[in-house]
Amino acid sequence: MAMKRKKQAIIKAFATMIGMIIGVGMFGVPYALSKSGFLVGLLYLIGLGLIMLILHHFYTDVVLNTKEKHRYIGYAKQYLGKWGRRVAYVSSLFGITGGLIAYFIVGGEFLYALLGPVFGGEVFNYQVIFFVFLAFAVLVGLRLISTIEIGMTIFLLLVMAIIFSYGIPKVNLLNLTTFNHAHIFLPYGVILFAIGGMNAIPEIRDVLRGYGRDMRMVVTWSSIVPLA
Repeated sequence: MAMKRKKQAIIKAFATMIGMIIGVGMFGVPYALSKSGFLVGLLYLIGLGLIMLILHHFYTDVVLNTKEKHRYIGYAKQYLGKWGRRVAYVSSLFGITGGLIAYFIVGGEFLYALLGPVFGGEVFNYQVIFFVFLAFAVLVGLRLISTIEIGMTIFLLLVMAIIFSYGIPKVNLLNLTTFNHAHIFLPYGVILFAIGGMNAIPEIRDVLRGYGRDMRMVVTWSSIVPLA
C-alpha cells in the first residue's frame, strides 16, 4: 500500500512539473527555429536545456534544505533580504502575469476550435470559460490540479504524437540546413520561456510529502523529457 501511494505521488509530481513546462511556450519554438535555422535552434535547445536543468536542481536544493515552506519570492527574501524579495517580486509579476495571459488567450482559442463548431459563440467567451475552470481548480486545491495535469499532459502528448505522425512524411531535410544570421538570437527567449519549470518545484515538494528523497529524480527527468 505504501509503495502504491509512493508511485501515485511520483506520477503526480512528474505530471505537475511536465505540465508546467509543456505548455503554450512550445508552440512558439517551431516558428523561432524556422526563422533562425534548425541547427541554431537545436544548439539553443541543448545549451539552455542544460542550464535550466542545473537551475532546477539549485532551486530544488534550496527547497529541500529550507524548513519553512515558501515560494520563489519567499525564498528570495529569506536568503537575499529585502532587495532580493523586490527583484523576485517584479520578475514574478511580469513573468507570471505575461505567461498567464498567454495561456488564457491560447487555451481559449484551442477550446473555441474544439467546441466552437458545436456550441458556437465568440473566442472571448471560451477564454473566460477557460479562466473560470482553472481558477476553480486552483481554489479546490493542489491535489485536483496534479490529477488534472496527468490527464491534460497525456492528452497533449497524444495530440503531439498525432501531429508528428502526420508531419513526418512531409519533412523536407533541406529545411534543416537553413541558417539566417538576422534571427540568430530569436530562439533564445522563446526556448527559455518554453522549458522553464521552476515555479512547479515547491508544488512538487508538497505532492511528494514523505518522499522527498525522490524529488531530485523527478526534477531531473521532468526537465529532460520536455526537451525531447
